[in-house]
Amino acid sequence: MSVPGEAPRRLTRAEAAEQTRELLLGSAREVFVEHGYQNSSIYEIAKRAGRTIGALYSQFGGKEGVFLALWDRDFARLLEGYTARARGAADLGDVPAEAGEFWIEFLQRDPDLFRLFIEFWSHALREPELRPRFADSLRQLHAAVAKVIEEYQRAYGLSVAASPADVALVIESLVDGFSLHKLADPEHVDSALLGRALGWLVRGLMAESGF
Repeated sequence: MSVPGEAPRRLTRAEAAEQTRELLLGSAREVFVEHGYQNSSIYEIAKRAGRTIGALYSQFGGKEGVFLALWDRDFARLLEGYTARARGAADLGDVPAEAGEFWIEFLQRDPDLFRLFIEFWSHALREPELRPRFADSLRQLHAAVAKVIEEYQRAYGLSVAASPADVALVIESLVDGFSLHKLADPEHVDSALLGRALGWLVRGLMAESGF
């Protein structure tokens, strides 16, 4: 906290770089939401953030890097929010419905982020040089979800036939597919169905493992 009359403390190089990074990510989110990934310009992203194109390239290497960093950051925050909420579930049987409800709330609150993710996914599949970077980002996502699943297994004393990584991949595939249908036809796709489907998956795993 600065004392009145004193000059503000100068940021360290690391603090200035982190500030620039957050400003660029915030600006990128706005621009991507307004124009979509393909039609967004790195020049507009940098201009809105009050930073140079050189700063953007220094931080992220280009538009693709900005997007991947934005998705990684926002998904990490989303997963953290879900984990905190799920800890309040009374027992394991409540977790699937809680997870489904949490994700539907996210889709309704911030549908643009998921739409951007799908647009970028399609873009990455058409770009051989980008695809490995995108796949690496997906693997990091899988690992984060798998870690949460491992925590549940320890908390409830479970040992199921499938690995946490495999379960994470199946859950993400289910959630992504359901989200596409929900966004395309929101009036006719029952939001509660996602939690029920996750429950079917959990109960199937438990039955297969003898629980």
